Amino acid sequence: MDGIVVSAIGQADDSCLISNCVFKLQNLLTLTVEYCKKYHVELVPEKTKLLCFTPKGSENSAFYWKLVSPVSLGPSKIDFTSEAEHVGIVRSVNGNLPNLMSRMSAH
Repeated sequence: MDGIVVSAIGQADDSCLISNCVFKLQNLLTLTVEYCKKYHVELVPEKTKLLCFTPKGSENSAFYWKLVSPVSLGPSKIDFTSEAEHVGIVRSVNGNLPNLMSRMSAH
């Protein structure tokens, strides 16, 4: 995409911040918090999820990021989780096919 970097995706009142570095992710979250303060939006740490998607063979990198993660929302540290719901769709670090299949079979 000619050097274009997408770092946030939003739909309705949900947002997804994306980074290849957990420290840069914290910076994105800090910018998001400042934006939310300006427009009187409150982020809820209990509803905030942190997922680590890695290509096969990069599991050691994921383990490292989980050890050193500085990601926090105010005084609340955000822990890693293996799945989260975003705009009604469950996202999983183990793949989304089972979740998509269950949604399709429900209709």
